[in-house]
Amino acid sequence: MKMICIVCEEKKECKHSLRLEKNDEGLFETRPICLNCRKGLIETAKENDSFIPIFSLEKSEEEVKKRNDEILLKKGKFQKILSKYGKELEKVKEDLPIQE
Repeated sequence: MKMICIVCEEKKECKHSLRLEKNDEGLFETRPICLNCRKGLIETAKENDSFIPIFSLEKSEEEVKKRNDEILLKKGKFQKILSKYGKELEKVKEDLPIQE
């Protein structure tokens, strides 16, 4: 899939991704890298006796969707829907006769 590589900043075929990163809105996004940059990063890491985690772009995008769905739910993007059902439940409770 042609995307802008975050290393060379050119639109190339990207099949891998670096770690996920949060954007300014607090949502996760992928950081795609092209094949040439991937090879360069791996070589540089080996020279420095370190490790750079590189993931499949497809799996990264699935993880982004999953994490962002969780965040949006927690932030209350769906709060209107949930509160509507809560109000309806309270109304039903009020209409019930009090049993003592």
